[in-house]
Amino acid sequence: MLAAGVRSRIGTQLKRFAVEATVAPEERRLAGSVSGAFFIIGGLTVLPLTLLPGVSHTHTPELLALAAGACVWGACSLLVVDWNRTPPVVLHLSVIAGLGLIAVAVASSGGATSPTGAYLFFVVVFAAYFWGPWVVAAYLIACVATEALVLLYDPRATQAGYLAPLEIGIPSFLVAAWAIASGRRLLSQFRTRAERLAAEQGSLRRVAIAVAEGEGSDAIYELVAREAASLLGAGAAGILRFDSETQATVMGSWADHEGGRYPEGTVVPVRPGSDAARARETSLPIRVDGHLPDSQVGRLGYTSSIVTPVRVGADTWGILAATAAEPMQLTSDDEQRLLEFGDLLATAIASIDDRATLAAQASTDALTGLSNRRALHERLAAEVSRAIRHERLLSVAVIDIDHFKYVNDFGGHEVGDEMLARVAHCLAEHARAEDSLGRVGGDEFAWVMPETSREEALVAVERARRLIAATASRKYRITVSAGICDTKASAHPAQLISFADSALYWSKAHGRNRCWIYDPAVIAELSAPERVQRLERSHAILGLRELARAIDAKDPATREHSERVAALVTKLARAAGWSPERAVLLSEAALVHDVGKVAVSDDLLHKEGALTPAERERVKEHAELAARIAENVLVAEQVEWIRTHHERPDGTGYPRGLCEAQIPAGAALLAVADAWDVMTSGRPYSKPKSVDTALAECAQLVGGQFTRDAVGALLKLHAGGELDASDVDPARDSVLSSLD
Repeated sequence: MLAAGVRSRIGTQLKRFAVEATVAPEERRLAGSVSGAFFIIGGLTVLPLTLLPGVSHTHTPELLALAAGACVWGACSLLVVDWNRTPPVVLHLSVIAGLGLIAVAVASSGGATSPTGAYLFFVVVFAAYFWGPWVVAAYLIACVATEALVLLYDPRATQAGYLAPLEIGIPSFLVAAWAIASGRRLLSQFRTRAERLAAEQGSLRRVAIAVAEGEGSDAIYELVAREAASLLGAGAAGILRFDSETQATVMGSWADHEGGRYPEGTVVPVRPGSDAARARETSLPIRVDGHLPDSQVGRLGYTSSIVTPVRVGADTWGILAATAAEPMQLTSDDEQRLLEFGDLLATAIASIDDRATLAAQASTDALTGLSNRRALHERLAAEVSRAIRHERLLSVAVIDIDHFKYVNDFGGHEVGDEMLARVAHCLAEHARAEDSLGRVGGDEFAWVMPETSREEALVAVERARRLIAATASRKYRITVSAGICDTKASAHPAQLISFADSALYWSKAHGRNRCWIYDPAVIAELSAPERVQRLERSHAILGLRELARAIDAKDPATREHSERVAALVTKLARAAGWSPERAVLLSEAALVHDVGKVAVSDDLLHKEGALTPAERERVKEHAELAARIAENVLVAEQVEWIRTHHERPDGTGYPRGLCEAQIPAGAALLAVADAWDVMTSGRPYSKPKSVDTALAECAQLVGGQFTRDAVGALLKLHAGGELDASDVDPARDSVLSSLD
């Protein structure tokens, strides 16, 4: 057993030495080029030695041959050899050959009096930069031995004139190697840190987008496991939820080979003293380097693992685990990385759990009382199957409120919610008992009508449309557009909805407030890619908005923060002379400007005291991450507004440190709206300010934190009485009426 342990340690050290002796793939070409340059420099500088006085000229032919050989090999290294494909050992052979050439050059040019021993410094510099400590130590010994060879064949070497430089040269080699290796290591650490941060942000971004786009919880948890394994270079990873003190359930897992993971839904016992139990008790990552073959990890083919707790709120929700096949492959650095990744995922996991809980509790939309999207699609699939079985027709209508975005932006969400409820009520009054109604998007409804032709469906939907248009609203006129399709066009549920959507977009493209029956010959005028792009974008924005609401709702002080900022920035845009269309684009950006805070831990978001410099840098990352999350959904200008809304005219903002002339106007307006809400609603670290106090502070910060034009728009709103929530916006009715 002892011998086996010794062999294992020796094998580990040999592997470590082999790793240190290999130049990183991205630096192999550089190493070959530098090596070639050193050979050429050495060869060219040897040539003058054959002419200089005070240098032995008894071996001039040998020196010339050495110089020629060094130059030829240096040229080959620079111009001929493909170092990316050449085995690493060739580079070592080149350096060893260089040591041999230096030893011969010393002997051929005077021995103890030869100046060519200085070339050994080239070897020290080269080894210290490109290889690890153990390899550098080996080459240092080789350099010292090469310089000491003179003692064996030149009697003059024992004189103080040679021994003194030798005594000084050896420590100089050590200091030079230490300095170069330390600087190299520091740069490598910075690069590694940057790469790790980029990898973590990329992983988090992919998870956040999956959550925002409404991916299934199984797919999201599997994505979390795959991203965790990728970050650590592990063979497998899994995320488990604690069901009780004694068991946990696998929510998602990933492995690099078949049979290397426990499938989703597997119940795993949590025994006292196990790594999972210790992680839950200590709230710290637990690393095990030697799992037994019959253990839970060993049975999957792995020998080492890290288990880190995942905390959601104040509770330990579960654990995130990563495994590797080789002992010692996972390190203490990996423990910290996995712990940090688990902390960043807490908000996403909470969002997944909340969504799953809501789906389990009810299948109805809370605002309208109609079926939600999931329930409606399930009912549609069942009704289509029944219609096919009994050879009956079935029609589907997709109904959308006209200009609903403008109502939301100019009238507020309360007015929008009232409008949704009114439309739902009118549709329900005209639906039969056997029909199914559902809210399938923000302002989109679906009406499933069994045993109904498309002509009969048109009559029913037209009746409802006229009733909705005649319904009086306190502030806004309500109209809807609709598209209809029946099972003659398709017997596939998803395609029925898609075809009805096509007809809906035809209605909108031809004036709105009308119904249209799907006809492929006519609907082809509106291209399928355009319809899909519009539909996907609206759904994606809705998903990002729900994620932003979830982040705001985690703290009472920030509840509905994004909605308030969006409402104010719309007014600011109007005051600044923006068109209604561009004001809506800015409002969309404002609704999701804080989604990057999904990567900021709750402790930092809710901290009452001042942030430390490190914590402040961590919080600053949310603007860039929000832009990256939104860039696949919003247009480039909206993304840039989000990315730069924390920039300041005095150049002290982030993430780029832009000056006033470089800050986009939309970002400047968003910065004022964001800060205004913080000032007037308060935070754990500050009390709310009155309107006059906040306005005075904004005016004082012109040129420092805010641009003059943005604060000017704020002052204009105040002069018009629009900063008070009780005031009615006199412009919004005229804007909407002009759109209709």
